[in-house]
Amino acid sequence: MKKLLITILALTCQFFPYFIQGQTLAGQNWYFGNLAGLNFATTPPTPLTNSAMNAFEGCATISDAGGNLQFYTNGNIVWDRNHLPMPSGNGLNGDGAATQTAIIVPRPQNPSQYYIFTVDTNGGARGLCYSEVDMSLNGGNGDVTTKNVQLVTPVAEKLTAVRHANGVDVWVIVHGWNNNEFNVYAVTSAGINNVPVVSSTGLVHGGLFSNAHGYMKASPDAQKIACAIRGLRQAELFDLNNITGQISNPVTINFTPQIYGLEFSPDNRYLYVGTTTNPAEIFQYDITAGNPAAIVASGQSIGTIPVFMGALQLGIDGKIYVCQFQSTSLAVISQPNLPGAAAGFSANAIFLGGKTSQYGLPNFIQSFFIVADFTYTDTCSGQPTNFTTIFAGPDSVKWNFDDPASGALNSSNQLNPQHIFSSAGQYTVELIVWQGLLSDTVEKTIQILATPDPDLGNDISECLGNVVPLNPGNFPGANLLWQDGTTGSQIIIDTTGNYWVEVELGGCTGRDTVDAVFNTVPVVDLGPAQTACEGDTVFLDAGNTGATYLWQNGTSSQILAATVNGNYTVTVSLGNCSANDQVLITFDPVPFVAFRVGYHFM
Repeated sequence: MKKLLITILALTCQFFPYFIQGQTLAGQNWYFGNLAGLNFATTPPTPLTNSAMNAFEGCATISDAGGNLQFYTNGNIVWDRNHLPMPSGNGLNGDGAATQTAIIVPRPQNPSQYYIFTVDTNGGARGLCYSEVDMSLNGGNGDVTTKNVQLVTPVAEKLTAVRHANGVDVWVIVHGWNNNEFNVYAVTSAGINNVPVVSSTGLVHGGLFSNAHGYMKASPDAQKIACAIRGLRQAELFDLNNITGQISNPVTINFTPQIYGLEFSPDNRYLYVGTTTNPAEIFQYDITAGNPAAIVASGQSIGTIPVFMGALQLGIDGKIYVCQFQSTSLAVISQPNLPGAAAGFSANAIFLGGKTSQYGLPNFIQSFFIVADFTYTDTCSGQPTNFTTIFAGPDSVKWNFDDPASGALNSSNQLNPQHIFSSAGQYTVELIVWQGLLSDTVEKTIQILATPDPDLGNDISECLGNVVPLNPGNFPGANLLWQDGTTGSQIIIDTTGNYWVEVELGGCTGRDTVDAVFNTVPVVDLGPAQTACEGDTVFLDAGNTGATYLWQNGTSSQILAATVNGNYTVTVSLGNCSANDQVLITFDPVPFVAFRVGYHFM
């Protein structure tokens, strides 16, 4: 779910508050060419074969925030989501043979209302006009309510739009005919400001009709504008101030063949320009290379197609699609953020389901392609969940994990962070990406599963000859794996060793380990009963050197000196294993012998 957020941006040493509105899936459906279309809900996009439109060049399509088709137009007719002309959808002042004859702009903060801006062909008198569509009419299929209100004339066949720096309003941009003026119109919730911001800069677009032809595009971050002037065989690159609408600082790139289509890479670093020759060639320019000479010098060819080349258009999947004239396929630049051949240009890459492309592709507000997304893996409690930002070249990001119990770790500015959630449950994770002065926000609710917590108890100290059952607890439906490869609910152990169990439940695995020591049971033999004489000493040896001993008199030595009659008892312990023995010692009295001394008298 996208949402409105407030950010504060530092601009020219001051702070200005801006409402930054998340982008949508407005560019998910494309209708163009001779009954051709694509749906970007899949990867690669799925051909759409239900179009009612034949557009030789310019066209426009719009979907709602959820990616549901609203309507499309070739600048003359407006078709609704059911591919039927809206009741008042005929007679718009565009021309299907104009390069960018139409663009559709949602009215800010009015989700059911849209403006269709149109331009005439070859600098014609109808110039730039707008019409209004109200989607609440015609049973929810929409209808045109206001038609062909002229804003300026004459203009070239160039028409584009970008978000205002406040993230809510929109700048609609055209180029005058027979002059070097850009006319930039602000579209707000209050409507269209019919007094444009005018910038006189760069080449004069005029003279031959071919000088009216060719695309104008803004970079997704709304910081650059580029124009292709077909007849002059020149492209121009400008700075765009999307706070004021001013355009300045032209850089001119000369070509030998005529040029027509152009587009910026999603990360705003590269400009792609296509020739209209047969075969046609596509060139890449690094607009971050430095001064104008360095930008021009950075140009390199990245591929050719064996037919005429038309429009180049960025998709919400981050790839650039290229028109192959009167072909049942489109070419694709699959990695447009990479330099040179690494950009991955492929002819005939996307099949159109038997329908045919012409020269044009749908015209969109270029800021629609600042689309944040992320993936995540490892959703088990107590273990790191890994997040990956899906966005080309953000200036910065911020993650909110919806886990206040994690304290300061509840947010991150890393591109691809890890987070250990404090407990199992549902969390609504938010990612905000910034590019230039624009941003996008995406939220996803993820389920963190409880990781099993097996418990084998404390370490074990037992006596040899005993057996001990190991049971990790009750986990219905779980898969168990013991260290010996067995999978039962418990094991019986009787030898010293390290024992572990892994319990897997719902993709989450918990583990516990226990050390078991089976001690030797001491053998104690004090021998048979003994008889000794009084005054003698009998030494009793309990054996088992290194054990602990307890004699009946409380002494604790291995050897006891017996000197009196009695039952002598000893308990010998090795670890927690004990044995005892006793012996009777008898001390007999020593016989007394008396000698009588007599006297004999003579």
